Amino acid sequence: MHTEVLNQCLNEDISFAKKQVPIVTENLGIQKVITNQLNTTQAEADEVQCDLTLVQEKLKKMKLDANNEKISLEHKLLIVKHRLSNKMADLNQLKMLEKGLNAEGC
Repeated sequence: MHTEVLNQCLNEDISFAKKQVPIVTENLGIQKVITNQLNTTQAEADEVQCDLTLVQEKLKKMKLDANNEKISLEHKLLIVKHRLSNKMADLNQLKMLEKGLNAEGC
């Protein structure tokens, strides 16, 4: 009698487990799909990160180049301003000389 009760319980447990197989199989399939989607998304994110790093490096180089160009242009501007200042001084001297010559001529 006791063996029959245990056998009955085991058969119920086996029946319950068999009913769970499709649910577990479906869940496993869903998990595989999600895992594949995560792997695909991670690969895309890694590619975007790589592209971002390249763009950041290019931007850094462009900023450095722009800064160097700015410094070069500022230096050239100072040279031109200095030359202009010298030319203005020369012009003022010539004007003073002209006034002096005009005053002597009168």
